[in-house]
Amino acid sequence: MKGPERIALGVAGLGSWVAGSIATFTEVEGSGAVALIAAGLGASVLALIGRWPSRIVVSGNEFFWEEVVLTVDQQIDAAKEAGESAAVPQLESLRSRLSEAQRTGTLPMHPAAQYDEALHEALRRALPGLDISAAPGRARDQADFELKMGDVKLLVETKYKSDPRRPFKGSTLDPLLSRVGIADRLLVVTNAFNVDDARQALNENLGTRGRVISWVGPKDDDVLRAAVDELVR
Repeated sequence: MKGPERIALGVAGLGSWVAGSIATFTEVEGSGAVALIAAGLGASVLALIGRWPSRIVVSGNEFFWEEVVLTVDQQIDAAKEAGESAAVPQLESLRSRLSEAQRTGTLPMHPAAQYDEALHEALRRALPGLDISAAPGRARDQADFELKMGDVKLLVETKYKSDPRRPFKGSTLDPLLSRVGIADRLLVVTNAFNVDDARQALNENLGTRGRVISWVGPKDDDVLRAAVDELVR
């Protein structure tokens, strides 16, 4: 198994683990949630081992790719019946990626990771020659990128939504806001179209030291550049 495949498998394992947790907290069928969590653990172990087996055995429970995909399908149906619309896109994304892995032996990059990479390139375009530090991992109290511009530290946080039509309200920013220094600036970038609530929440916390923008691709680079200029001037 190649290095990128092992990394992607590790990401998929974490995604399955998260999906299992979502299924647990939304009170859908319990054994399916346990299977998702176990599958996530198994995928993470595979990423460490670096080989593709024909089956996974966790704590005496045996899983095949077909069974894992079937479990995800069941959780999608259960989430829909329970009215947990926010969980459905995540589960559907997980199913698609598991099917891709079963068919090709490789895993596509998660859309959120693709979004982060695209934004990183956009920051390089907007701020050529400036050192941009990416966080080594994802944590809710740590910004995804950090930029030093003279005496100013600019933190950039990405918030990818599987359905950009759903508004980004900023409720997940609280852990990060508690760690922002008194002189730091924070730019939150999301692919969601509606960011009005998040803008209001950030303004109440940081005032002119915070901005929330909607960025989908290179066509929005001017918006990104303007937000950076406003924060660091």
